[in-house]
Amino acid sequence: MKKTIIFTMVTGFMVLALFSNCREKPEKKHIEGTEENLEVVVKETKDDINTNVKKDWEKFKNESELVIKNTENRLTELREKISKFDKKDQGRLHKTLDSLEQKNTRLKERLAQRAQEFKEDLIVFNTSTKEKEQKFEQEVKHDIEEIKKALKKIITPDDSILDE
Repeated sequence: MKKTIIFTMVTGFMVLALFSNCREKPEKKHIEGTEENLEVVVKETKDDINTNVKKDWEKFKNESELVIKNTENRLTELREKISKFDKKDQGRLHKTLDSLEQKNTRLKERLAQRAQEFKEDLIVFNTSTKEKEQKFEQEVKHDIEEIKKALKKIITPDDSILDE
């Protein structure tokens, strides 16, 4: 009887050990596989972010450079029109145009600096990169709109001066 009880207990422990070992190994492999899959997904996501941000940047940069160039041309046109007005108005208008020209130049420099960062891959691409780029683009667009509005307020289409 003692032999039967001992034999049953030993067999029970062996079965318990066998099931507990078998169960742990597949879970470990499953976790390791998941970690590898997660690394692949993270790498793909970073690559996607990198590609999308660079593509969006190029589009934004080209559009902004065109607007800045058009603004420079408009400033040149306005300087020519101003020369037809009397000295009092010329001084005030030149001062306003100089201020707008400085803003336009600063905008151009900011874009050039950001383009250089992209060219040299100084920007680290992660999930917050896209948000930072969108904020930068909003700031630039806002500045461009301010300059456009100010240009429209200087001289009307019939070449008369608007009072500020």
